Amino acid sequence: MRLRIARDGDADGLARLTGMPAERLAALHVVLAEDSHGTAGTMALSPQGRLDPVWTAGGDRGRAAATALYDAIEAEARRSGVARLTAGAGGGMDAFLARRGWTPTGPEGAPDGMERRLVPVQ
Repeated sequence: MRLRIARDGDADGLARLTGMPAERLAALHVVLAEDSHGTAGTMALSPQGRLDPVWTAGGDRGRAAATALYDAIEAEARRSGVARLTAGAGGGMDAFLARRGWTPTGPEGAPDGMERRLVPVQ
């Protein structure tokens, strides 16, 4: 699995994969995971620390991509001085994020998102 930062030429393909407009993606730090079959996943970080959007291929290939992408995004957040990561609730990511130390936000029993406090790299 190879990770790389998204380039301008990736915008249309990323928009199709994630359902997010290319203009919005341009404002994010987007990382792609690629393997011998093509794009295995994407993950993005906003300057405010929001994890969005996330797309991975199915099965083992997607699980491996999600782990590698998350590690790269968290490292970038720390380097950038982001103190708190956030993500929306649901979409299958809650259990993945909880295993990485994230906690639910919002009312108990009806979370509206997830968060993780970070200690930035000095």
